[in-house]
Amino acid sequence: MGKALRIFVFVAVSIWVIYLFFYRIGSAPFENWDEAFYADGIRYMFRHHQYFIPYWNGAPFFDKPPLYHWLGVISVWLFGLNEFAIRLPSVTAAIGTVALSGYYVFRKYGKLAALATIFALISNPLYIYRSRGANLDALATFWIVVSFVILQSSVRRRTFYFGLIVGLVFLTKASLAYYLMPIFFVDTVSRNIHLIRSKKSRLTCLIMMARQCFNCAIGAAILPLIWLFGAYQDQGWQFINYFLFSSDQGVARLSFSQLSPVYLGYIKDSVGVWFGIVAFMGYIFMAKNIRKHLNEILYGIFLLCLLVLSTVYSNWYLMPMFPFAAIAVGFAVKTFRDQYLKHLHRHYAVLFPILVGLLLFFQYSRMHRRIIRDILESQTTIYQSQSAEYAKRITRVDEYVVRLDDLYPTAVYYADRPIRVSMTGTAKRNEMYMTREDLYTRLKNKNARVFIGKTGEVTSVIKNVGSGRIDFTSGDESVGVFTP
Repeated sequence: MGKALRIFVFVAVSIWVIYLFFYRIGSAPFENWDEAFYADGIRYMFRHHQYFIPYWNGAPFFDKPPLYHWLGVISVWLFGLNEFAIRLPSVTAAIGTVALSGYYVFRKYGKLAALATIFALISNPLYIYRSRGANLDALATFWIVVSFVILQSSVRRRTFYFGLIVGLVFLTKASLAYYLMPIFFVDTVSRNIHLIRSKKSRLTCLIMMARQCFNCAIGAAILPLIWLFGAYQDQGWQFINYFLFSSDQGVARLSFSQLSPVYLGYIKDSVGVWFGIVAFMGYIFMAKNIRKHLNEILYGIFLLCLLVLSTVYSNWYLMPMFPFAAIAVGFAVKTFRDQYLKHLHRHYAVLFPILVGLLLFFQYSRMHRRIIRDILESQTTIYQSQSAEYAKRITRVDEYVVRLDDLYPTAVYYADRPIRVSMTGTAKRNEMYMTREDLYTRLKNKNARVFIGKTGEVTSVIKNVGSGRIDFTSGDESVGVFTP
């Protein structure tokens, strides 16, 4: 490949990657659940300068650590309080992961393997979807790829730097930090196995390994301990106890009785059959020299082994393994070329990269046409955001708004008011939730006034209360106002 062609391919791929992650990220409203949760937390932190404990809907949000919120606050300070700024840390981390994965493969396996790695990653619709939203997954994945690169390197104080990155993973998504430490231990043993086997150097080796583990533990503990101490000062021991043992939906709780193939189905839906087969071939090729490729295999497969034992099933937990599946794709391409094309005539050898490029383009085009294009154009919460914004205009700052279904996170952000939830058949769980009968009572007693939800639900509430009107409608969403 000539220099001019290499530069053209590099520039073209870079532009396309930037387009994929940045296109319209500031125009679509936040989606329910994770994205709108973190958006409201970042806004609260920015306004109230409460940096240790994330808040959501005016109450402490215990389930996630604050690093994404901190980066979001910096982004909001630079670019204003808007969708673009709040999504920017996730998008930037996703591009960094693509660049770092591609560069690692380029340095180790060559240009064609790097191109295959990048295409495998940007053809993954789940990776694109989660990375374009204000979610923790892309940032956590970036830190994990950084930890892999550090672990593979021979840089001085490698173990301490690895520990620092583990600390950043903990501050992003705590449960993922626990899966990195066993990988570090296995890597440390494998690097020193020849010394362990020697009786003369065994004690010296064990002392050296203990020192490396200690350096890693110190690096990993510094930042989390500072944050946990500040959180303890604010919320007490209850926060520490919950966060260490029950946060992140309890995904770190493993059970052999919960063994399930659900995550294998998630891999098929995200990685795709073609890239999945090639990645599997890559891992088979790596296994032939397992000592050399041990970390690539562990980072790519160990998380999946843990997830199939988890009691929580969510496809986005697979995000950190996607870059390593893409690296396996690149390695498979490189190995196939070296083993089967080395002795062929140069004209046949030239055809191989062309064929690989066409296959990559075909697979990407197929995924883009079927799924990724819809992700880029998604406006799933446009009506909910508009109804919530209207509710904000007709209510006071201290007045709460009632949401009539479980699509309340977007309402929390765009209404910018305290939100209460009243769903049909829902019992009162805490101050945020109320039964439908309790809602009727509060409306009649003038303790509530504005309620939002699907038009049918809003109409039903007005009918049962016997008074009220629909003030605003957007799509299938309406805003109801009680009029005594």
